[in-house]
Amino acid sequence: MFLAVFQDYRSMRGKYFLSWVCILALSLVLGGCTALTPSQSKPVAKKPISPELQNKLYDLEDRAVLAINNNHLAYPVDGSAVNLLEQMLRLDPGNEAATRGLEQVVEQYIALALAAANERLFAKAKSMLARAKLVDANHPSLAPTMTQINLLEKAKRKIINLSTQQLFAASGERKIASLVRAGNANCRYTIAAINDKQGRWIYKVLKDAASNNRPKAKIIISSPIRIEQICLTNPE
Repeated sequence: MFLAVFQDYRSMRGKYFLSWVCILALSLVLGGCTALTPSQSKPVAKKPISPELQNKLYDLEDRAVLAINNNHLAYPVDGSAVNLLEQMLRLDPGNEAATRGLEQVVEQYIALALAAANERLFAKAKSMLARAKLVDANHPSLAPTMTQINLLEKAKRKIINLSTQQLFAASGERKIASLVRAGNANCRYTIAAINDKQGRWIYKVLKDAASNNRPKAKIIISSPIRIEQICLTNPE
């Protein structure tokens, strides 16, 4: 009986040993039979920046922020935001503040491009967008912005003037409704009125006449009293 128990124990121990060997072999195969060295398992520490260099970076960053606020983005080159931010990256490659600053420059150029397009200054709009591309050719907003500029350039525009007698009157409502019916759901409007009360009345009439009941419109304080209708075409 003792011999049988001993043989069973030896058999079980052999099974456990074989299982352990299999697990070890599998781990070596999955791991490529290579152990990680300390340099592979730990991230490489960034080289420490001296106080003198850090002060230089702070100074460049402050000047870059001021340049962005003044729209001195890339030209003239001397003292421009791009020039100052690129100096930061040369001194400290991968500097996060400089990287964010360059992204701000691109966003500023895009805002200027859209503003120019809304004023029908399409050559200027495309020039601003080209400058943004020089800073970051892979920025995700470049292509949609160019599409928007092209749509505005090809848009159909119509302007009607309203006399003071037509304001708050049925004749004015008919004139505005006729303008809305001539457009489509892709139309937007710029309302020029002498005061806010006039602008809100004109927008209410636009809203009542629009099929979607929510026309896109902005009100500016200006004279003469008028409505500009801008109808975008579908992109090709």
